[in-house]
Amino acid sequence: MVRYTYNQQVSPPAPFVHVSERLPRGGTTGITIPAQIDTAADLSVIPGRLVEELQLAHVWGPST
Repeated sequence: MVRYTYNQQVSPPAPFVHVSERLPRGGTTGITIPAQIDTAADLSVIPGRLVEELQLAHVWGPST
Protein backbone atom coordinates (compact mmCIF):
# COMPACT_ATOMS: atom_id res chain seq x y z
CA MET A 1 0.00 0.00 0.00
CA VAL A 2 1.27 3.47 -0.91
CA ARG A 3 1.10 6.00 1.92
CA TYR A 4 1.42 9.73 1.47
CA THR A 5 2.21 12.17 4.22
CA TYR A 6 0.16 15.33 4.63
CA ASN A 7 1.62 18.49 3.13
CA GLN A 8 2.59 20.65 6.11
CA GLN A 9 2.95 23.79 3.92
CA VAL A 10 -0.82 24.36 3.84
CA SER A 11 -3.11 25.11 6.75
CA PRO A 12 -4.59 22.83 7.84
CA PRO A 13 -2.23 20.10 6.59
CA ALA A 14 -3.81 18.10 3.75
CA PRO A 15 -3.06 15.08 1.55
CA PHE A 16 -1.45 15.81 -1.83
CA VAL A 17 -0.32 13.58 -4.71
CA HIS A 18 1.64 14.36 -7.87
CA VAL A 19 -0.57 14.43 -10.97
CA SER A 20 0.63 14.32 -14.58
CA GLU A 21 -1.56 16.18 -17.04
CA ARG A 22 -1.31 16.10 -20.80
CA LEU A 23 -3.53 16.39 -23.82
CA PRO A 24 -5.63 13.24 -24.37
CA ARG A 25 -4.86 12.91 -28.09
CA GLY A 26 -1.27 12.98 -29.24
CA GLY A 27 -0.02 14.68 -26.12
CA THR A 28 3.57 13.64 -25.60
CA THR A 29 4.56 16.43 -23.26
CA GLY A 30 2.81 17.06 -20.02
CA ILE A 31 2.95 18.87 -16.73
CA THR A 32 3.36 17.27 -13.33
CA ILE A 33 1.90 19.23 -10.43
CA PRO A 34 0.95 18.59 -6.82
CA ALA A 35 -2.79 18.11 -6.37
CA GLN A 36 -4.74 18.23 -3.14
CA ILE A 37 -7.03 15.28 -2.46
CA ASP A 38 -10.48 16.27 -1.23
CA THR A 39 -12.86 13.33 -1.01
CA ALA A 40 -15.77 15.64 -0.11
CA ALA A 41 -15.32 17.98 -3.10
CA ASP A 42 -18.31 18.68 -5.33
CA LEU A 43 -16.10 19.32 -8.35
CA SER A 44 -12.48 19.26 -9.44
CA VAL A 45 -10.57 22.22 -10.83
CA ILE A 46 -7.15 22.88 -12.29
CA PRO A 47 -5.20 26.15 -12.20
CA GLY A 48 -5.83 28.58 -15.06
CA ARG A 49 -2.14 28.54 -15.96
CA LEU A 50 -2.47 24.83 -16.83
CA VAL A 51 -5.39 25.57 -19.13
CA GLU A 52 -3.20 28.09 -20.95
CA GLU A 53 -0.05 25.94 -20.98
CA LEU A 54 -1.92 22.89 -22.31
CA GLN A 55 -4.03 25.06 -24.65
CA LEU A 56 -7.22 23.37 -23.50
CA ALA A 57 -10.52 24.16 -25.18
CA HIS A 58 -13.57 24.93 -23.06
CA VAL A 59 -16.26 22.28 -23.43
CA TRP A 60 -19.64 22.76 -21.79
CA GLY A 61 -20.99 19.72 -20.01
CA PRO A 62 -24.61 18.70 -19.48
CA SER A 63 -26.77 21.06 -17.47
CA THR A 64 -27.24 20.19 -13.82
